[in-house]
Amino acid sequence: MCDYSLHGVKSRPAKIGDKLTTRDFFTCTRGFSASEDVSVVVCLRPGTELSFADEVRFLLEGQQATVLQLPAEAKTVSEAEARRATYVG
Repeated sequence: MCDYSLHGVKSRPAKIGDKLTTRDFFTCTRGFSASEDVSVVVCLRPGTELSFADEVRFLLEGQQATVLQLPAEAKTVSEAEARRATYVG
């Protein structure tokens, strides 16, 4: 999921094993860029697990992280509705 302020920037969803770097995209928001193209925002869904190379510092530009795991996908309609209810409140 990408912040609304990044909708004008080229983006793609995260993949397991992605090497990411925090970056300022000059849209009043910082985000993660792809290692293969720093102009691409990598969008993370809620529940994505990351491992940072160093101690996290208030999303300072240049921090590096690796995507370890993506959130599980719902397999049935009822499971999807239950998850949606959890996120909505």
